[in-house]
Amino acid sequence: MPFLRHSVALAVVSLLLPLAAAASVQHGFTGAWAPNAANGFENAATGGGTFTVSVSADHSTLTAFIENPANLNFGSFFLQNYGYTQTPPILLPTGMVSYDYQINYFSALGLVSTFDDFGNNTTVVSGSSLSGSSSINYAGGYFGYFGINIRGFDVNGNPGVASATVTLSNFSAPAAVPEPTPIALVALGLAALAAARRRSR
Repeated sequence: MPFLRHSVALAVVSLLLPLAAAASVQHGFTGAWAPNAANGFENAATGGGTFTVSVSADHSTLTAFIENPANLNFGSFFLQNYGYTQTPPILLPTGMVSYDYQINYFSALGLVSTFDDFGNNTTVVSGSSLSGSSSINYAGGYFGYFGINIRGFDVNGNPGVASATVTLSNFSAPAAVPEPTPIALVALGLAALAAARRRSR
């Protein structure tokens, strides 16, 4: 019987530990990773451009619309979290952050020059899209989802308005705090294991 109790307790612990580990990762733009002022989040546009951000109702997808007015310079847009600049500082959870992205480009002049933090540095035809995945091992301090520069122009190089829609999905990041239920269950399993050991003596 002591052996049986010991085996059952070990089985409980082995089943619950993965649950505790899973609780340390969150999926979606919520909690500490929600793009809001409470988390020190901000977006910026240079050159008089516009930048709007929205998150789907289930927090699974973030969509940013950016537009660069007609000028000779690239419009620069930065979707960033400056959590550490707040007073008191907002501490973002550290660890691996990953997500998929898709960028759709538009310009009435037909062409868009672009370069961004995803490694794209190219010219595309209006209506084109680029997609891929991004990941970073976030160690604290400044965090930026992305920076992107766009400029519209025609076949003769004359500049004009350009816009882009950036969609981020399949977002995963370290959770702010572990979920309490799995941790409590693991503690319960460990207590059961300790009790089984005491009884077996």
